[in-house]
Amino acid sequence: MRKTIYILAAAVVITAGCRGPKSAGESAETAFIHNCTVEEAMQLSRDVLNRMYFNIDKYDVDKGVIITEPLRGGQFFELWRSDNADGSAKLDSNIHNLVRTVSLDLAKEQKGVRISCISNVKRLSMPGREAYSVSQTGMLYSKRGKGTNTLVPKDEYSWIDLGRDKALETRITEQINNAEKTEK
Repeated sequence: MRKTIYILAAAVVITAGCRGPKSAGESAETAFIHNCTVEEAMQLSRDVLNRMYFNIDKYDVDKGVIITEPLRGGQFFELWRSDNADGSAKLDSNIHNLVRTVSLDLAKEQKGVRISCISNVKRLSMPGREAYSVSQTGMLYSKRGKGTNTLVPKDEYSWIDLGRDKALETRITEQINNAEKTEK
């Protein structure tokens, strides 16, 4: 029994050190595709983003830019979603209303195409309200016309910029690099 524990511990220590450090020129949010054109790299990047359920808002081959539409953060029961790249992102998506947008900038270099990825996260901010009776709960975050049964949101909502999601950027660039390797 002890021998098995030692072997497992040694295996964990050995495999943890197997991944070498990243090269000095590469950051977590940059991918490099060898021996291809910008058009091919853009198609590959678009396919990766589509598999992650991002819809493309802007696709400009001349400028080498791909920008996605805001994607609502995946909830805990959406097991197929991959936009929550780490545990804190999963927790935030289940507690708050989040949207993520991704921007890819592609630049031709001597031996291929460099892809820079930037992911921005925004959270919906709603003002706190207090209901004094059950009949007032419908009026907390919307207003109702006297003759209609539709709810119209009040203008007091805003989106708060939470900054970049480095874990998502890393996941996207890793998937682009893996997709490039599988195509060859």
